Amino acid sequence: MLQAQLKEREAELRSLQAQIKPHFLYNTLDSIYWMSMLEEQHDIAQMALSLSESFKLSLNKGKETIPVYKELKHIEHYMIIQNLRYDNRFKYEQEVDSDIMSYEIMKLMLQPLVENAIYHGLEPKVGEGTVRLTGRMDGEFLSFTVIDDGVGMADIRKTEEGYGMRNVRERLEIYYGPTSSFTIRSRPGEGTSIELRFPHKLYKEE
Repeated sequence: MLQAQLKEREAELRSLQAQIKPHFLYNTLDSIYWMSMLEEQHDIAQMALSLSESFKLSLNKGKETIPVYKELKHIEHYMIIQNLRYDNRFKYEQEVDSDIMSYEIMKLMLQPLVENAIYHGLEPKVGEGTVRLTGRMDGEFLSFTVIDDGVGMADIRKTEEGYGMRNVRERLEIYYGPTSSFTIRSRPGEGTSIELRFPHKLYKEE
């Protein structure tokens, strides 16, 4: 009985500690934002703001699913941060059907694909580059594709074995089952495309 109570208290403590960390980060980023604004360091202020908003969307109040439009906002904040770091080298295009914006999907399914395009496709490329995200409903499935015009690769296993992509693939299979698919296509010098296709849940955010 005593051991069960101790375990329960430990779980409560871990939960409380997990709540403290986000609040500390939010407050710190808020301080950086206002200090930067006072010093007229607008790029630093924007980066702090985008990082704070991105972090909030990642946590999503502990929920595992997120509306499509919020996942897209996460990507937009991520792209702001990367373009501040890389002097606006990257162009981001988005073509997602308005009909699916409120559908719930598992969080952090799309942002890692864009991150992969930046780091493995566009960052090694000389000059500017473009990453494009498309999303649509295909019968009982949702289909999202991230395409970049980066350096491409001859061996796509390097992308498949990366932590971010492996994480997305595994969560996709566990959550959406065997009818889901994760497809990578790439050609050296031409770029890479990654497509996620999975059955949509029969509910939308109200």
